[in-house]
Amino acid sequence: MSYRDLLQGSGLFAFSDPAGAKACLGLAGILSKENPGQKIHAISNRQFDFYSDWDIEVCVSGMGNFLFPNEVDWVFTGTSHPEYSERFEQEVWKAANEHRVISYSFVDQWTNISLRFLGSDGQTCFPDKILVLDRKAYEIAVAEGLPEEKLEIIKNPYLEYIQKYHLTKFSRSEICAMFGVSQEAFQILYGPDPLTLRAYDSVMGFNEAQVLEDILLATTSFEVCILVKPHPLQPKGVFEKVISKYSDRTLILVEEPVDNLDLMVASDVVIGFYSNFLIEAHALGREVIRYFPDASAPDPIAHLTIGQKVTNFISLQEKLHNIYGSCIS
Repeated sequence: MSYRDLLQGSGLFAFSDPAGAKACLGLAGILSKENPGQKIHAISNRQFDFYSDWDIEVCVSGMGNFLFPNEVDWVFTGTSHPEYSERFEQEVWKAANEHRVISYSFVDQWTNISLRFLGSDGQTCFPDKILVLDRKAYEIAVAEGLPEEKLEIIKNPYLEYIQKYHLTKFSRSEICAMFGVSQEAFQILYGPDPLTLRAYDSVMGFNEAQVLEDILLATTSFEVCILVKPHPLQPKGVFEKVISKYSDRTLILVEEPVDNLDLMVASDVVIGFYSNFLIEAHALGREVIRYFPDASAPDPIAHLTIGQKVTNFISLQEKLHNIYGSCIS
């Protein structure tokens, strides 16, 4: 199914977490380019720096303080973790139902799908339609008890947007100058999932700091610059000990509001686990390594052909050396 067929007339986008925001804003960007006269509103309960990258104004409002726009034909939302979002999207679905406006929610993950529809009272709260990424996500949603009649499969609109319309703001040389590093160095962009959030590292068998140290140890034989781009939900203080230990290496924690896509385009390889960050890098044609030092760790995107998955340090070292060799040859 195409979202172009669903979203006729004026609409409201609503989102809370970063991935949901980008999916909604990507779709808003597509609609505004293909249908310049279409009236679109956007609302969130959280502020992110990347809102300024879009031509649509995002109204940031606290829970219960947003105003439902008049003459809205549809509502399209993200689906955030309820602890993080304070169930903001659920409140929007309820408002849409009260105003007799059809509501769609887009699930950008393969994990904890049913949790995103659990209300504070323990009861489920659903929009009119739930849009999932692929057949695997559809099957997971059904297995978790979501009503099958509400489910539809749809592509991630943010990936379509960046493939069709993304324009790089900064060149590789400008990115390197921004961080004071040589553009001749091998550039690694590390964009990990925040495994230490909610102690998920105990499930995975490794954490984001341990992997950063592995990357450093795997690249001792050639000049390398490692940019670490933390997830917006990354707990503080996770990387600092590693950065201090390897103070003689070119290792930079990117905390400035720099577009992730520009960082990806400027890099020789992007490393991470399973997040949308890697899927976006793959969509831009970048070299991607998915590193799982514990081969038994759950992998929610194992069914996708995103980069190369390596499951031990020796394989990581070999892969990085091969990519480095191809860059200098």
